[in-house]
Amino acid sequence: MAIQTYGLSWWGQQWLNALMHIDADNRLPRGRTYANKGAVQKLDIKDGHIRAQVRGSYIYTVEITVPPFSGQEKERLLDALVNDPLIISQLLNRELSPTVLDLANETNIKIFPASWKDLHMDCNCPDWAVPCKHLAAVIYLISRQIDSDPFLVFALHGLDLPTALRQRGMDIDKKIFITPPSLSALFANQPFVHEEKANQGLDFTLIPALHHDLLRLLPDNPVFYPFGDFHQVYSQQLARLVRYGEQLQKIVPESESQMQWALGATESPMLRIDGDYRCCVQGITHLKDLSTLLGELKNLTPRRLQMLQPSVAGLHLAWQFAVHLLAKGAVMPQVFSCESETLVRWLPATLDVTVDNLLEQVARQLPDGLISFNDWALTGKRQAITLCSLMLDRLVQSVPLKKGDTPYDKLFFLTGRVTFDSRRESASAASIAQWLSRLTLVHREQPPVIMLDEAGEDFALHLAVKITDQPAPVMLADILWQKCYENTRMAVLQTLATLAEFYPPLCEYLRAGGRQALRLTAQTLPDFLFTALPVIRMLGIQALLPKALDKILRPRLSMQVKSSSGAGGSSGFQLGNLFDFDWRIALGDRQLTVTEFETLIDSAEGIVRFKEQFIYLDPDEIARLRNKLLNPPDIKGMALTQTALSGEYAGTPIMLDSAAREQLRQLTSVGMPSQPVSLNATLRPYQQTGFAWLTHNLALGIGGILADDMGLGKTLQLIAVIQHQKETGALAERKVLIIMPTTLLTNWQREIARFAPTLTTAIYHGGKRALSDEMPDILLTTYGVVRSDAATLKKQHWRLVAADEAQNLKNPASAQTKAAKSIPADAFIALSGTPVENRLAEYWSIMDFALRGYLGPLKTFISEIEKPIQMDRNQQVAERFRRITAPFLLRRLKSDKTIISDLPEKIETDRFCELATKQAAIYASVVREGMQVIRGESDAFQRQGLVLQMIMALKQVCNHPAHYLKNKQMDAALSGKAQLLLDLLDSIEETTEKVLIFTQFKEMGELLQSWLTARYGEQPLFLHGGLSRKKRDEQVERFQNDRSVRHFILSLKAGGTGLNLTAASQVIHYDLWWNPAVEAQATDRAYRIGQQRNVQVHRLLTRETFEERINDMIRNKKALAEMTVGSGEQWLGKMTDDELEELFRAGQD
Repeated sequence: MAIQTYGLSWWGQQWLNALMHIDADNRLPRGRTYANKGAVQKLDIKDGHIRAQVRGSYIYTVEITVPPFSGQEKERLLDALVNDPLIISQLLNRELSPTVLDLANETNIKIFPASWKDLHMDCNCPDWAVPCKHLAAVIYLISRQIDSDPFLVFALHGLDLPTALRQRGMDIDKKIFITPPSLSALFANQPFVHEEKANQGLDFTLIPALHHDLLRLLPDNPVFYPFGDFHQVYSQQLARLVRYGEQLQKIVPESESQMQWALGATESPMLRIDGDYRCCVQGITHLKDLSTLLGELKNLTPRRLQMLQPSVAGLHLAWQFAVHLLAKGAVMPQVFSCESETLVRWLPATLDVTVDNLLEQVARQLPDGLISFNDWALTGKRQAITLCSLMLDRLVQSVPLKKGDTPYDKLFFLTGRVTFDSRRESASAASIAQWLSRLTLVHREQPPVIMLDEAGEDFALHLAVKITDQPAPVMLADILWQKCYENTRMAVLQTLATLAEFYPPLCEYLRAGGRQALRLTAQTLPDFLFTALPVIRMLGIQALLPKALDKILRPRLSMQVKSSSGAGGSSGFQLGNLFDFDWRIALGDRQLTVTEFETLIDSAEGIVRFKEQFIYLDPDEIARLRNKLLNPPDIKGMALTQTALSGEYAGTPIMLDSAAREQLRQLTSVGMPSQPVSLNATLRPYQQTGFAWLTHNLALGIGGILADDMGLGKTLQLIAVIQHQKETGALAERKVLIIMPTTLLTNWQREIARFAPTLTTAIYHGGKRALSDEMPDILLTTYGVVRSDAATLKKQHWRLVAADEAQNLKNPASAQTKAAKSIPADAFIALSGTPVENRLAEYWSIMDFALRGYLGPLKTFISEIEKPIQMDRNQQVAERFRRITAPFLLRRLKSDKTIISDLPEKIETDRFCELATKQAAIYASVVREGMQVIRGESDAFQRQGLVLQMIMALKQVCNHPAHYLKNKQMDAALSGKAQLLLDLLDSIEETTEKVLIFTQFKEMGELLQSWLTARYGEQPLFLHGGLSRKKRDEQVERFQNDRSVRHFILSLKAGGTGLNLTAASQVIHYDLWWNPAVEAQATDRAYRIGQQRNVQVHRLLTRETFEERINDMIRNKKALAEMTVGSGEQWLGKMTDDELEELFRAGQD
């Protein structure tokens, strides 16, 4: 147990100091040991007579008598007190100011003894010394009594100060005794008032640093702590907690590939608080402890969060908020009771308006049902406060406390709960609540108002009071001296004592009765504005300031950016060589040269006027500014280009000269070139914009990322750009290399042939690949080939290197990323339909391919951009990042109707694949044997059956050899279509959209289910004809409402009609029915009333097989005369043998 201390309050210390001063023989300290071990028993104090029993060798009786004040002394003292408004205001708060002792001395009234003879003391022990150790022990205990009630100093002299003052019209006994609320009262069904506010972007960097301001609200030496100054203990531990919060802020979750997740996609955790205020986790079978859950939450990446249930995202948001609150010290303890226990929980410091507003925003973003108290679900702001509180408690209790072995240390910092044993300790809960009461905003009937006005070069401060029936605040002097405010006066003075405590210059203002304004000079105003006012405002006290003080400018380092002398030379448009600059000092939107600034500050300090505004010239800040100018940061190259694009340096606006503005105009102003003559397509308006943007960047010799949503035609836009390059002669010497996943080679070849037939192409892939001496306009290759053949491809200098599905370059350390970046070209373009907002480190890697070095080193990018945006939700950094990347990133969303107004709500895309090697052999064998049988059949009916059987067999072969052969060789790599599907699903997985996958075959559905389970770790739903109605309804309900369920496999017959699956925005037809009406019915499971997004439909086709040829026939409207909604594929059975031979054959002529 810590050593107990005495004389914690000023008055208690004065009592001990006075007696120590006259203790020439140093006998008092002997009594402290007796006091510490509780030897003093039955201490009774009545007026000036003190009687106690002290246990020593025997039980001794101690008596002490303090001489009373005379009647005249009492009157002189009371007269002096009531004429001082400051002392009155303090007395009304039961605070006995040290000034009272000064008044007593001035009127020759002796409060403390000057010698032992001033006290009549007696003890029946055999020690005749004065004082003996028994008397000394009682003297120490009296100091503790004075700590609790300083008015005892006067009561010992026979002056009941509260009673005497009440007789003069001042009732200082109306003290509000605060008791800790009970646990049930914390969760009483009293809804919070919810104010409708604009739901701005949640930005945790707005949380102010409140550590020191909140500490100032709490008085020193709280009386409940007998072991020293708990304020000091509290302050030191809070500083450790702030440092711990700052460390947690810096943690960036590891790469998902390196993590083992304890939270499954289907788990929906919630917290439950029981009647003992103990919390457990529900909804997760293997994880019941909140601390363990928090360990999981802090490691979640933004992408992983999108795959989990809304409850996990809500808990993660509360966790992030709690960490940022702790890092800024914007937290405060609240004491409450539960049965025989006293508990402390930590809360957001909502007496600060910014913290309260952020809490409101967090509350609006949390789903209901995250936490309950005794099975009563909490909602809204109460839910947000309770979640943050539980998380803050765990954070606080995880930081070790130095020498923390008292019940109070445990209560605040270690366990959050104690049971007080002794009677004195039991009273501590109320004392703690009293000490913390300033951290709780209270409603005041007559709230004071601080009024600050300009007075020449200085400012004049007055205090006023809001009176209910008065239209304007009433000046304090009127309140104190006009009779009509007599009933209001005492309540006002009670509040003003607190103001004077936090801004001591107000003491003299109050003592003068508010008649003379408190003048604040340029030198004294900063202390009021920046030190006192934030604390005063947290007390709920309004301050009316001149409008010019709303925004006080501070000098900041800035720059004037100018065009570089080497920009636009023979080397072309070099991003790292566009600009130069001169250092400037910014004052708001004005800039000064260093010389002009030095002239300004030569004779000025504090808050001074500058061109109708006020600036704060802090000597420490100016010294740091000068040091920066002597040792300026190294800003050049790409970083300077970013500064010019963002329009700021370190948050301070910069200036650009006319030449620099022209450079920016060239970089960002995109013209609208004519569509290429030989392009066989009409570009939609947004595609025309993308074509123009890409063409503009290529003309400057810079690249970019085209990140349009899937289905918006990125391929067509790039083809148009390449066609434009050819028509303008740019491909005469240098050609285009396009890198892509293997499954897209066929699609690209077909799309180029369809939209730009004058472009020559070749595929660089396969075992016999070789570069021709006569290079085509476009060489198509794959990421795998680039990785293995980088040395060959680097020998060519390309006009353009483009990477499709560029998320394949998201890992900067991978061999294929390094290989792709090693290939020389005039410019680089990345195509990716996956969102980049939630994975900025991956975005850095893709941008580094398109613009080498533009975003700087990855480590710097993570600390300065990724973490502030993703972890801190820093809106200012996010906006700056948007500005510096805007010229090099173009992303349009299908959902943005303001940009894409003519997009059909259902977008259909044919996606082609090649037969795998063994798959092609099986296909040829089936065609050969099947046609042999069909040619030998003369019966028309039998022949039609054979044709349909053959179609069925070939569908199965194209799906996967195991589907046809019924064997166990189910590797997806054995099927070109399976590989295409998985690559497509990988891209969709990045967008977190939901997918319907249709197949005609239950066996194929089971194969699909096994592949998706292995690839994504979750078994997809599969609806087929063998399911009961109940199971079918359960699957539909889960797909519609469970965000973790992304994939739904459906049998075309069982799921093609009668279902509402509008949660899906992607539809994949794995195998086709060759009946547009049947396909449309299946697609309409997603595309129907209630769908809020565009639906993307993907039809998977195997190239150079019957699938491609039948598709062409239907697309070209051949044989439509024979087709009806109900005819299925019967029309194929009527084709001649030669027509069937042509239809079924594999490969080209």
